[in-house]
Amino acid sequence: MSAYDDPSSAGLTEESLREGYESLELAVRSSQIGLWDWNIITDEVKYSREWKSMLGYGIDEIPDLFSEWERLVHPDDLEGALDRVQKYLSNPRPNYESEFRMRHKDGSYRWILARASIIVTEKGEPVRMLGSHFDITERKELEQALEHRAEFERIVGMISSDFVRLAPEEIDEGINRSLRLLGEFTGADRAYVFQYQDADLERLSNTHEWCAEGIEPEIEVLQDIRMKDEFPWFAERIRQLEPIYVPDVSGLGPEAALDRKHWELQDIQSLVVVPMIRGNDLAGFLGFDSVREPREWTADDASILRLVGETFVHALTRREVTAALRQSEQQFRSLVENQTDLIVRWVPGPKFVFVNDRYCEYFGIPQDKVAGMSFMQYIHPEDRQLVIDKIAGITRENPVAEDEHRVLKPDGTYAWQWWIDRGFFDSTGKPVEYLSVGRDVTERVEAEDRLRESEQRYRDVVEMQTELICRWTPDGTLTFVNEAYARYFDALVEDLVGVKFTPKIYHADRRRVVEAFDSIRPEQNEVYVEHRVVMPGGRIVWHGWTNRATFDEHGRIVEYQGIGRDISERREAETARERAEAELRQAQKMEVVGRLAGGVAHDFNNMLSVILGYSEQLTRKIPKGESYYEDVLQIRDAAQRSAELTSQLLAFSRKQVITPVVLDLNAVIDSQHRLLERLIGEHVTWQIEPGKGLWKV
Repeated sequence: MSAYDDPSSAGLTEESLREGYESLELAVRSSQIGLWDWNIITDEVKYSREWKSMLGYGIDEIPDLFSEWERLVHPDDLEGALDRVQKYLSNPRPNYESEFRMRHKDGSYRWILARASIIVTEKGEPVRMLGSHFDITERKELEQALEHRAEFERIVGMISSDFVRLAPEEIDEGINRSLRLLGEFTGADRAYVFQYQDADLERLSNTHEWCAEGIEPEIEVLQDIRMKDEFPWFAERIRQLEPIYVPDVSGLGPEAALDRKHWELQDIQSLVVVPMIRGNDLAGFLGFDSVREPREWTADDASILRLVGETFVHALTRREVTAALRQSEQQFRSLVENQTDLIVRWVPGPKFVFVNDRYCEYFGIPQDKVAGMSFMQYIHPEDRQLVIDKIAGITRENPVAEDEHRVLKPDGTYAWQWWIDRGFFDSTGKPVEYLSVGRDVTERVEAEDRLRESEQRYRDVVEMQTELICRWTPDGTLTFVNEAYARYFDALVEDLVGVKFTPKIYHADRRRVVEAFDSIRPEQNEVYVEHRVVMPGGRIVWHGWTNRATFDEHGRIVEYQGIGRDISERREAETARERAEAELRQAQKMEVVGRLAGGVAHDFNNMLSVILGYSEQLTRKIPKGESYYEDVLQIRDAAQRSAELTSQLLAFSRKQVITPVVLDLNAVIDSQHRLLERLIGEHVTWQIEPGKGLWKV
């Protein structure tokens, strides 16, 4: 991001350029992008507040000088960074980019991506350079971690390839060479291999060791160790065939006091150990120590080291088998008959020369019937060509090969086996004999098949659901949607995957949805939220979603999964119900008011009866010619009208039946004018104009 894109901007005025820069600074302040403006003539640099805070400094803690940037750049990066700046100044390109490390206030270093554009005079001379800084530390650390893992895997692959080609007498040297490669790459101070000396796993010895410069070797004193007596905590853990991490030896608890004592005598601060397994049995372990300072090992490191341990085990096993071949037949038999693996020697044909008892037991073959037989008859017809091709690929240059194939068992069923084969050749390169070691891997293969079937069933179930199912990363990017989801939004699955779903959420509901996601924890890994969704046509609908999260080993969320459905009808029904309840409450209020009005009207009607009665008597007793005779008539008429109003109130309260009557509006108004004249007073002129031909109502 830069204030100006190319040197052609030189035609702009200094004031307009500064205004543009200030506008840009305001626009990016909330994005935590550090801006800077370098006056090349004066060597002054205007660093933005965000630029300084990115490195942990306050606004007044770094002077506005170019030398401050030079002071903070990592010494190993400074020369290259300055060189890129000078090259850019001498030959401006449309955009300038540079990556380097800068020292944070806390002493650590942050990776910075710098982007800039240049301002030149009419003569093309650079006068100012404006740009921005982005903190890309996380990206660089991830890249470095990926590069570290890739290089780690490359080294392990190279080690595996080397061991395939090694002759038996070269295996010890190969292990020591591999320990050096791994130790130097991982930064360990000591790398070693221990092997058990007995089947009971009581005694073991340090058989191979590499030490970094300045680290004392321990191999001579670590021989014939009784593990249960000297390292009881470690011995129990390694028997479980799982990696052992000790990031801080001094922090081990009392249950590992004896182990801690021995490790501290060797100055060990941290260690990681992976078991070496032969078949299903523990053969020894591969370990790495940190002596000079503590360090942590990841699960990925341990898994890769375990592959190295397996390579060592295969190599050591192969060496043992080959050594036995060079001895007498009886010595060979005494070695291989106790193996749980299937071991055979055969010559091209193929024809057996020797098979161990385990092989005979597995296939149900009498030992005295084996000589001259071929193993091809036991291989599944569909896998025979695979085995033939593998054998053809074994040469003096590549004497070892391995594969997995199906074999026929005595009960008529097929099982999966893994085999590693080594060829032996004459001086012309022609194969004269092969040695093969195999084992039954049916359980693993079937477990893998069950896993694939389970994944397919899961996918089938998900695709058949009418509910909307999706998965997404913490930034809202969809990684999976089922067909129902795609149909609902009238889109293709491939068009939705990789796109953020948050714009579909109604803007007023987004904060509530984000808060619901933020409430998910490993111990409370489910949240239900209802919110509105904007459909492709702009229609607003209601959704209900049940959401869960997947966490990594550090408790960080790596992915979300949600199951949702359209609940618009339910929400509309709830709204209608709430409206009906409100109307009912209003009706109940009106009923109460009616009852009150009825009670008041009843009492008032009783008083009106008295007024009407006395007014009637007065009209009979007073002569019609008297001046107040008309006043009495007005009182009587008013009481009658009040009685009519009372009747209406009683009807409203459902205590009296309404009887409609025909009224002459002119007559009603005329009957009121005398009373109204006295009420209004003499200062107001009152005039009534009856309508002609007015209908009665």
